[in-house]
Amino acid sequence: MLSSLLPGIRQLRTPVAAGAVIALAVVLAHGVGRFGAAGRTGLVRDLATLATALGRPVALAGLGLAMYLVGVLWQSVLRVVARFVGIRLGRRGLREVYRATSRAVFAGVSGRVLEQLVEVTAVRLRQELKAGTSSQCASDFRSARARLADRSDEGENALVRAGAEALVSQAARELLELVPTRLITAEKELWAGWDQARAEAEFRATLAIPLAGLAGTLGVVYHPLWWGGVVVALLLLRIGSESGERGTEVLLEAVRARKAVLFEDGALPDVPWNTFIGSEVRASVR
Repeated sequence: MLSSLLPGIRQLRTPVAAGAVIALAVVLAHGVGRFGAAGRTGLVRDLATLATALGRPVALAGLGLAMYLVGVLWQSVLRVVARFVGIRLGRRGLREVYRATSRAVFAGVSGRVLEQLVEVTAVRLRQELKAGTSSQCASDFRSARARLADRSDEGENALVRAGAEALVSQAARELLELVPTRLITAEKELWAGWDQARAEAEFRATLAIPLAGLAGTLGVVYHPLWWGGVVVALLLLRIGSESGERGTEVLLEAVRARKAVLFEDGALPDVPWNTFIGSEVRASVR
């Protein structure tokens, strides 16, 4: 029973914790005295009066809901900003992945993960090509292979890799959005491992910036040593990225072990290859 509750708890703890940290930073920045009985004015005074009238249990529930809503809003803002930064400042392959899916934000998509994704996609592409199907993808591949100057295994491998690199953004979307759905019914333990790593990544990344803000507030209001908390927040952000990377590698391993399929039959996008006389090979997605 506890295992069935854990995913829901993970979904709640991140926005509640982020909202609580943000609320604490705001209170400290404005001064704790303003929230005391003597310093209450305007909205703060009216909210305190309302909380007294409703009673402590209802007031605490309302406070928890408020922190949750603030945390959800912060999560949405963080996801949009992080995705925008990834699209604008990431290297080429990473930019395409961020454009393809918002799930990339907390997935720890590093150069190593992208390379593994290209390899997995190349294996899936070979399966499609060796199946002898009459798909447009297979037809384009055979046509491109016939135009290759280097028709050895190395030339064919280069052709397949070019196709896999062209598919990497669609493969990332498939991996991060659909493969978990396929695992949840077929391989519950693998799904649970991915979900835990994903939740840890989201929790740490979501809290890192609010904690840095709280540390800065404490450093200004109380003592400069509190600024050291900014370093802790940066480390938390790094650990979150590693957790996301670990979760994505769980999905990649599930595909390698054929516990889940990457691109179901008939769902593989068409890949028109553009080849040149010589060794250069390019591919794009139609």
